[in-house]
Formats: sequence, structure tokens, C-alpha cells
Amino acid sequence: MYVTALTVRGMRDLPHFQASGLGRVVTVRGPSPQSTALGDALAFAMAAFDAEALAALLTRWGLKGEEGTPDVDGEIFPSHAGWVDAESAELVVDPRPHASIRVDLRLSLDPPLFGRLRAEAAREPKLVTALSQGAEVELTITGLFNKSRTALAINLDRFQVGDQRFPTTEKERPLWMTQVLQELPGRLAVHDPAQNAAEMALFAMTSRAKHGQFTAWQDSLMAKTARATTPGRIRPVLTTDGQVGLMADDRALRSWGQAAQDRASLSATVHLSGADIVWAESADKWLDRWVEGDGSPLEQVWRVCNRGELVPENQPL
Repeated sequence: MYVTALTVRGMRDLPHFQASGLGRVVTVRGPSPQSTALGDALAFAMAAFDAEALAALLTRWGLKGEEGTPDVDGEIFPSHAGWVDAESAELVVDPRPHASIRVDLRLSLDPPLFGRLRAEAAREPKLVTALSQGAEVELTITGLFNKSRTALAINLDRFQVGDQRFPTTEKERPLWMTQVLQELPGRLAVHDPAQNAAEMALFAMTSRAKHGQFTAWQDSLMAKTARATTPGRIRPVLTTDGQVGLMADDRALRSWGQAAQDRASLSATVHLSGADIVWAESADKWLDRWVEGDGSPLEQVWRVCNRGELVPENQPL
């Protein structure tokens, strides 16, 4: 699954922005307040269907509850979120004409997900017509802030396959739609350079299901490039104080410099997160290779760099 078009409305640093015809690699001009707002809007749309993912995003925005994390409520999907700091919310949302964020996404479905919807078409004839027009889904997600800027109501306003719209309310929404939406939060990974790549690697190495991802991560770091040279096979190790570190053969990875550590962390997001789409602030074109060819771990890369081709800027409505 990857994003082929999006429209953002209501972000303070990006009140209105529209882009279409997006490919497997999207380079975004930045970093800047506008590029960050674009990434935040994309992350909001993908996180809106999981309480934990939404709470993590709101925390990253500085919207914290009395006990640290924001309060997120809802049954199947989050419907409301609350926090205590109104000033932080005012740094996120554009108050004009009303404080709300709206994100429209067009998603190209991967073959397994498209196949599952084809199977559902036997029980929902409307899907037959919809899927005959292609493997794309369109969504509209909104977040409406209250007047005090201490709460947010989240709503799925539109779910469309081809030119066929389907009901989105909890009572009317078909089960297959719920299952599709539940997958969205895990499809996007926003790379955090401060993440603990060693712990991610250790978990994958000792996991029966993820060991293949672990070896792919190791293999990705064997190549020597001008930007990062890491001789030897990198592996997680337990240090004497019980922490997890990374070794390249018989040396700590830090011996090879910051570039090697940055590459290992970036590769952990690519190979160990399980995501289809990666957003990363990086000038490293090495990242782009992971959407190429059969069996590649990613469907799409959004890479923020100073020579990015997609320029996020406010557009007139």
C-alpha cells in the first residue's frame, strides 16, 4: 500500500496543500515547518484508527494529559482525544476559519489486500463494480478541535473504492472496511533517529516470525558506501550493565562513526518496523533502493531533504 495523492487542510504551518501523481519515492523539500506539517498530517491520517498510535502522535505534538499521555477514547476506533495544554494545540492547528484538520488520501492497494477485497466482493456486489475501476481507495479523515483546544473529535468522513462510496458510521460500516482501516496505523513508520535500533534488532533476532527481517537488516548494512562503511556483520549484544548495544564483528558499532550508527538506525526503520511507507528526514539516497524490485521491504519512501522535488507550501483554496 502507498499514497498516490493527498490533500491537507487546517495545519497551522500548512493550511492547504494538495499533491497528486505521487510515486514510490517522494522527496520533500525541507526540513521546514511546512514539511513537518505535511508529515504530521500524513501521520494523523494513518494513526487515526488505533488508540496507541494516535496517543503517540499527539504526545509527539506536545498534547499531553495529566498523567503524561493524552486520553484517547473510542470503541473500535478512536473517536475523541483530550489533553491539558491548549497552547501546544494552537501550534498545530490553523484556527481559521475553524480549528480542524482534514486529510484526504488516495491509497494504492497492495496485491494481498486487493485480493482480500476481491474475495469480499462475493458478499458485497457493490465492491465488484468498485474494484473493476482499479486498486485504489480514497479516505477523508477529520480532526475537530474544541474551543478550548484541549480535545479533538476524530471522524472518518469518506471511504471510497473507485467511484463507489461506502457507509462509514460504526453501525453501518462493513466488516471488511473495519479490517482495512485497522491495518493503516502499521503501514506508516516515521523514522526517529533517537530510536533504539539495538533493541529492535534484538527483538527481531529472537522472534520466530521476524527473524527474516533481522537477517535482511544485517544484509542491508554489509555494503560499503562513501556515506557509511561498516565492515563485518552487525548484531545486537548484551552489555555488562544489561543494556543492548550493536557490534560490528569484534568492535562496537560506534567505532565506525556516527554515519554508521545513523545508517543502522535508518535500516531498522526500513526492515524491522514492518511498515510499507517510511517518512524520514534524510539526504541519504540509499533509502530509495528499498522500494525497488520484487520482495522489497517498502512500498513507498517519503524523504525530506534540501533538494526535494515536492515543495510543501500553502496553496489558495
